[in-house]
Amino acid sequence: MKICITMRLSLESRYLEERDALSREWFITLQREGIKPYPIPNIVDSPEFYLDEIKPDALILSGGDTPGKDIPRDSTETALLAGAIKRNLPVFGVCRGIQLINTFFGGTLSKVEGHIGTPHKIDIRPHWHNIYGKRTMVNSFHRDAISVDDLANGLEIGATDNDGLIEGLYHPKHPIAAVMWHPEREHAIPEDLDLLRSLIGEKK
Repeated sequence: MKICITMRLSLESRYLEERDALSREWFITLQREGIKPYPIPNIVDSPEFYLDEIKPDALILSGGDTPGKDIPRDSTETALLAGAIKRNLPVFGVCRGIQLINTFFGGTLSKVEGHIGTPHKIDIRPHWHNIYGKRTMVNSFHRDAISVDDLANGLEIGATDNDGLIEGLYHPKHPIAAVMWHPEREHAIPEDLDLLRSLIGEKK
């Protein structure tokens, strides 16, 4: 299985260079499952080129930072998401990825406190019961949240936390799903890759 995955913008202070970066945890997590990751650089000019050249089984919109902060990354990921929808390519969003998907479809974000390095339980909606069960524990590394009022029209809720904030969502017509937690970090749950595989199965 081949997966294209986006990267964050990072400033290398020693050389004063702006770099595209991806945590090694992603490579370890995906390769352990027999998945070949193909990182996509943050370029504004036709990033969809990589989708056509690599012909991946899915696209992962990775975490790190907030949409609206880094224009090259916003432009790249927005173009990739639009390109994936056009190609009926499955998309799995993680943390920032769920935020980008929500804003792409017209939703908004809200600030939240107490969600950095704080594992917590979430309630799973029936559509995902066959993957996660009814309730599970996830990690948390975000300062921007999606309330029910923030949710874009056309998207459906997959999971919520104890405060009713949206922790997971999906699109009922496109093979798109996203979670607010991190499958590649500590306290990750193996079911996330089952969700990714289910998107690929739905597409086929």
